[in-house]
Amino acid sequence: MHLFYADESYDAQRFVMTAMRVAAAEWRDVFQRIKDFRSQLRSEYGIKLKTELHAQTFIRHCSDGASTRKLSIADRREVFEETLRFTSGLPVEIINVSLETASYSDSNAAHSAALERIFNRVHTNVSRLSPSSHALLIFDTGKERQITALARKLSVFNHIPSQFDRWQDGSRTRNIVTDRIVEDPVFRDSKQSYFLQLVDFAAFALLKHEVAPTEFIARWNYHELFTLLEPVLCRAATYRNPLGIVRN
Repeated sequence: MHLFYADESYDAQRFVMTAMRVAAAEWRDVFQRIKDFRSQLRSEYGIKLKTELHAQTFIRHCSDGASTRKLSIADRREVFEETLRFTSGLPVEIINVSLETASYSDSNAAHSAALERIFNRVHTNVSRLSPSSHALLIFDTGKERQITALARKLSVFNHIPSQFDRWQDGSRTRNIVTDRIVEDPVFRDSKQSYFLQLVDFAAFALLKHEVAPTEFIARWNYHELFTLLEPVLCRAATYRNPLGIVRN
């Protein structure tokens, strides 16, 4: 059994979604390592253990009360990089999807498209691990109905077109249900999940990697940090991108 923690990050240009796989057998050890890392951040930066590290706000808001002292923009840049480096050393694997927001009618449609790709890549990912591998997906709270409905649909109706125009039986699509994903998705408030907070940082780093940087992002080089995650990226998610980023 494998657990996948998933979260999204988006703007007017791109909608990205990231899912991080953790083997259930290794979950407790990984969790302890994350707790130790958070204790390290408390010692070095005063960041409270119960503080939610949410990338979008953390990098800029110096008066957010995240720490027992006021963290500067430079401090926050250091924490962001340290968090990505820490994640890259964990026994995890990260699947990434990045879609053009303009290709969809609104953010909800882009979210559904990204979700569909995540579900299918998760299914394929665990299928390759062993014949008995299965997955449970864990999301942040907020879009429970939309996510659950799509998960149920793909478990019974999921027609996938062949990348070579036709499948071996001559059909253009094949119903490949996501039966390696067990149960409905689980939802947790990211404030209560260190795992989801790591995924949020990874998704934000991907978003900034994918779009032209603003002056602030360029000044602090946030757009260059995604590659720190290379050791744990699932390159097999797509052969069309060297980092495994699914873009279609």
